[in-house]
This record gives sequence, C-alpha cells and structure tokens, in this order.
Amino acid sequence: MTSEATAWPAPGEQHPVTRVLARLDTAVGEALEVPLLGLDEPRAAEALAAVTAVESRLVALRARLTSQAEAVGVGTGTGTRDAGAWLAHRSRLSSAEARRRSRFAQRLVRWQAVAAALAEGDVNAEQAQAITTALDDLPDSLDPALLDRAEAHLLTEARDFGPRELRVIGERLLHVVSPETADAHDARVLSAQERDAWERADLWMNDDGHGATWGRFRIPTASAAVLRTALHALAAPARRPDPERPADPGPPGRSRPYRFRMGQAFCELLDRIPVDALPDTGGANATIVVSMTLDQLRAEPRERAGDHGAGAVASLDTGDRLSVADARRRACEAGLVPAVLGGAGQVLDLGRRRRLFTRSQRLVLQRRDRECTADGCDAPAGFCHAHHDEPWSRGGPTDLANARLLCGHHHRRIHDPAYRAEITPDNQVRFHRRT
Repeated sequence: MTSEATAWPAPGEQHPVTRVLARLDTAVGEALEVPLLGLDEPRAAEALAAVTAVESRLVALRARLTSQAEAVGVGTGTGTRDAGAWLAHRSRLSSAEARRRSRFAQRLVRWQAVAAALAEGDVNAEQAQAITTALDDLPDSLDPALLDRAEAHLLTEARDFGPRELRVIGERLLHVVSPETADAHDARVLSAQERDAWERADLWMNDDGHGATWGRFRIPTASAAVLRTALHALAAPARRPDPERPADPGPPGRSRPYRFRMGQAFCELLDRIPVDALPDTGGANATIVVSMTLDQLRAEPRERAGDHGAGAVASLDTGDRLSVADARRRACEAGLVPAVLGGAGQVLDLGRRRRLFTRSQRLVLQRRDRECTADGCDAPAGFCHAHHDEPWSRGGPTDLANARLLCGHHHRRIHDPAYRAEITPDNQVRFHRRT
C-alpha cells in the first residue's frame, strides 16, 4: 500500500502534497494559538531552533514545487511570462524576490546533496544559497568527482560556519579541491571581472538647477578603493578644516555625518587635482575657463555678509555661472584659469611661425566654440581637436581666424576625400558625400 504522500492522484482529485500542505497550515495555525506563557529560556531556545529547522525544510519543499511549476508551465494559461511572474502577482511578492526563488530552485536541482541537507534542516536557506553560489562559480570543466568533493566540503563547513563565512570559504574552494588549477583559474576570473568592470564603468550627473549637481557612478573595485582612501584622508574628523571653505553649519563640538564629510571631501579632491597630472584634451591641459573682469579678480571681499557688489557673477566656458568670490578662491587651484585673454604675453595669433595651436589658443577656442562645430554635433570642447580651416600644409596660418574645434570623428571626416565640407553662415561645418 502506498502512503498518501506517494499516491498518484486520480483526475480531478487533490494531489497528496496539497492535502499535506493544508494539514501543515492547520498545524501552524494551532501553534500560533498556543500561549507562550511558561516558555522559559531553555524551552524557548529549543522551540526557536526547531522552527528554524522546519523553516529550512519548507524552503526545500518550496524549491521543489517551484521547479515543478516551471516545468509544467504554471502561468502560461493566463498569459503570464513564467511561473515566477505568476507567483509574484498571485502572492504579492516583488518580481526580484520571485526571480531569486526561481534561480535558487534551479541551483538545488543541480546540487542534490545541498537540497537534501536543506530538506533535513541541516543547513538553512542562507547557507544553501551561499554554498550553491560558490559551487556554480567553479569551472565547468572540473571533473565531476571534484565537484562532488567540493559540495561535500562546503556542507561539512556549514556545520560550523554561517553564510558570510561560507562565501569566503567558497571563494577559495578551488584551492581545496584542485590546487593545481586554482591559481590559473583565479587569474582568468579576476582578469575577466576587471575587464568587465572597466567596460561597464559609468558616470551620470544631473544639474538640479539650484547650484548643485548629483548623480551616480560605477567603477572597478580597485579604483573605488583608491578613491575611498583619498576621501577618508580628506574627510577625517580630526583633520583641520580648509579656512577658505564655508564654515561647517553643524552643531558645535559634533562632527558632521559621514556622508556629508565624504561629499565635501570629494569636492576638495577635485580642487586638488594638479593640471599637469591630467592628459591633454586636444592640445591643452584639462582646464575650465572662468570669464571675469580684472577688477573682479582683484577686488577685495566685501566686509558685510550678503553685500556682493555689482558684477559679482562670473561665467564658465561650460555656460554655468559661479560667484566671483568662489572664482577668486578657485583661481589659484588646478584646472582653472581666469580668461584675461590676449594679455601678459599670451600670443593668440601665431601666423606661420608654428603649425600646432598653443594652449592659450586652445583656451580661446574652447571659450569661443564651446563644442564641436560640425552641424548637429554636441561633443564638448574637451573632446575636440583644433583644426585649420585652410590647411597649414597649403599655407594656412595657425591663428584663431583659421581655427575651429572638431571632434575626432568629424576631424577625420573633414580630411576624408569621400566628403566635401561646407562652412555655413553660422560657422558650422556641414558634410556632403561626394558622388
């Protein structure tokens, strides 16, 4: 005679697992009704350990049911994408949690010993997640016997260690089961991770229109370690504050919150980057030009707070504005020069004396053109080359009247014989393919 748990259901009947779950739900309901009065420390500890083990066994059952639901196409009858999406909608789970459960169930199908340990309550769900993740990261070419050994090793370690420690052990798992291949594998994995991190590095910034810019970034971990170390040095609470910065508005005798100190440290780090430490951008060091009068540059700060005087606003070559007080403070910092153009020995028109445009000329072009002058291109000036309209090789002078900014793509295009370049009345370059 077969038990209820293994009996095959007749058409239209409930499956035995459904009836078992119904009884389980009833039993849990009864347990929730039991008063906990008199549950002393030893008994509370025993009950807590027991319910944790039951919870692990339920996770194992849920994983088995998840795999079966995906195999039989749960959700397809209602047009849902998959069983995970159906469950997210039906049980009001997040889509991310439903996907996580689905991936976990797939791993337990592969790693049967882990699934069995979870079903017995010998490991909990977090431990099983850490173990299966480490096992999935092993090379596919590894001998099956070594895979079994690795699975057994992690299950043994799970008797003494939690998920965090198991993740650390998992990172060195190959050194335990196959030390002769571990170093080469680690080198390949790290190289791939570093390459992927570099290719996926991104930075996004948004000007909020109220004098602040915010955003997000993603950079390789090693680069982040360098940045974090530099910011920690600048954000240390014991460090003497910059006397030229605005006063810290925080309460006296109390340090500002960590994230605000890190934000101000990031600003200071940018101010400290020396110009000559950065690569040239099309012929000039990375430089922002501040346009202001000589009187504004030389003016003494007002004594009375809030009295900024006339003409107290300077402009950047990016189109942004800043106070003259901030411009004066920054004028001696790296990457920022006052645009007192044409004076103090800055020769802006060199004629035929040299072929390449000077840094001073580059700064004027950056301020004048602002971006690539090709029609429809908005590449910023820092990404552009200085181009001779009349080629220097044909007698064109190296002066501003014969110069324009073009991005690398359009600079190559203007020298491509397959295209004809036309300068429009608004000083834009328009390209036409020759026929």
